[in-house]
Amino acid sequence: MRDNNNFFVLGAVVGFVCICAYSLGLTAPLFFDDVPNLTANHFLQIDGKDFDDWRVAVLSSDSGLLHRPVAMFTFAVNFVAARDFSPASLKVVNLVIHLLIAVFIYFFCRAVLRTPALKDLRLGAHQCRVVAIIAASIWLLHPLHVSTVLYAIQRMAQLSTLFIIAGLLLFVRYRLRWAESGASIGELVAAGLWLVLLGALAVLSKENGALLPWLVAVVEVTLFRGIWCGSPSRRLVWLGWGFLALPIVLITVVFLVSPETISGRFAGREFSLEERLLTQGRVLWRYLGWILLPNIIDMGFFHDDIPLSRDLWTLYTTALSLLAWVGT
Repeated sequence: MRDNNNFFVLGAVVGFVCICAYSLGLTAPLFFDDVPNLTANHFLQIDGKDFDDWRVAVLSSDSGLLHRPVAMFTFAVNFVAARDFSPASLKVVNLVIHLLIAVFIYFFCRAVLRTPALKDLRLGAHQCRVVAIIAASIWLLHPLHVSTVLYAIQRMAQLSTLFIIAGLLLFVRYRLRWAESGASIGELVAAGLWLVLLGALAVLSKENGALLPWLVAVVEVTLFRGIWCGSPSRRLVWLGWGFLALPIVLITVVFLVSPETISGRFAGREFSLEERLLTQGRVLWRYLGWILLPNIIDMGFFHDDIPLSRDLWTLYTTALSLLAWVGT
């Protein structure tokens, strides 16, 4: 009990430090996409008394294919509660979501450290808590998240992350029990319905929430390895790998049947789909560098100085970066 209390106090201290750090920017003005999506979006600025106003508000975003209604609903609630889109009222909610994600990360890390693939580490309960609190603290205090928490419209990305982490935590908690004693049909259905619900909430917050099923498959393949009732199941392993391959197959089919569905979204941009994908290999290494060695000067909103990869060879780092990712 004393050990739990110590970790609670430590977590509270880290959370307090996070709140103090972000409080410096809570009243900073809204900018960029905040304006067209929030302050200039009169459909969001409702009194909350008419149901149809809510319906129009949650579908008032032009971002994404699905209009991100879950995120827009929270912005509408924000306006109804504060009677205004003040920077503080919006960013405080973002900060609360940031803290809540850290809580989920803490419990997710503790659950992950109990999976079959990591049993050889033989970590005790105390050590698992230490690793989990470090992971949650890194999430809370990493400078890379400043532009998400203090950029109001990025709540869309925050909510998507929140529901993805919640879905992964749910899956791992269920799966730990199934790895030891299996599951009834009712339990499988219940877990499936919860994952569908959390996945839908993630996608309707921001479309990258569609990664949840793929991430579940990654967890299954890498951490549980088909273990069911204490024994490996080859059928479950192949099912996991099948789910991993499914998004690639679907994207390939869409590209072959209706290529304009994907490439058409780049018609108004200064780069093509192929150039975006080639450049992304280099940009991802840059992100990794920011995670390991944060550089506040380099973490701005404008990155127009990044040259496009027109092909594999004009910039030698393009081929090298892609090969490095394949190698990892």
